[in-house]
Amino acid sequence: MGAVFSVAAKIAEFTIEPVIGRQLGYILYYEDNLERMKTDFQKLEGKKDIVQRKVNEARKNGEKIEGIVEKWLNEVDDIVVEAKKLIDTEDHAKAHFSMGHFPNLFTSDSHTVR
Repeated sequence: MGAVFSVAAKIAEFTIEPVIGRQLGYILYYEDNLERMKTDFQKLEGKKDIVQRKVNEARKNGEKIEGIVEKWLNEVDDIVVEAKKLIDTEDHAKAHFSMGHFPNLFTSDSHTVR
């Protein structure tokens, strides 16, 4: 019987603990992660503006723009839309946590890990 508990404890150690630990980390470091994301987002927007100006200047001079540059600009546009959605919902998330509504640590796992 002791061997069964020992095996069950090991299984829990390798399956449940990492999930709970990671999810608690998301909650505990939410503010830091959000601030870091905002800072990175602002840097990305700045870099995009620089690249966009250079592309516009190159087009005025009749230069051809590489496909990879156009693709990068489009991807950054998509990232900007998603980041703004996340930042705009920040206050909603804060209010949700402060009212005692916490996400289900097991069902939200597939949505948070990419």
